[in-house]
Amino acid sequence: MEILTTYKTELLSISQEIFRVISVFSISLAIVYLIGRMLELIKSARSKNLIAFFAILTINTFYSYNFLSFNSISLLIWDIALYSSYCILLYVLLGFKLYDRLDDLLDKKIGKDKPFRKN
Repeated sequence: MEILTTYKTELLSISQEIFRVISVFSISLAIVYLIGRMLELIKSARSKNLIAFFAILTINTFYSYNFLSFNSISLLIWDIALYSSYCILLYVLLGFKLYDRLDDLLDKKIGKDKPFRKN
């Protein structure tokens, strides 16, 4: 309990950064799932990963540009690159497993995907 009182300000600053990474990861995973599974606009894993990359990059750019103030453009680019890389790591390590598990769960509850036909 003494650790919490001693390092209260450091823990609060770290928790804000962790919350940012987890929230961007969750939003990007939701976007990929919406476009890939629910709307069935894309089928390949490569396209889904590309959508996730652009979603992570866009959300981090929006957050850094609108909610933070930087003295130079290089610091802004560094912030975007740093948090985008954290989110991409989280997406690769956790996102693939969560997407597959949610897909399997919906296959059991609702039914399998229909085969894709070209007209």
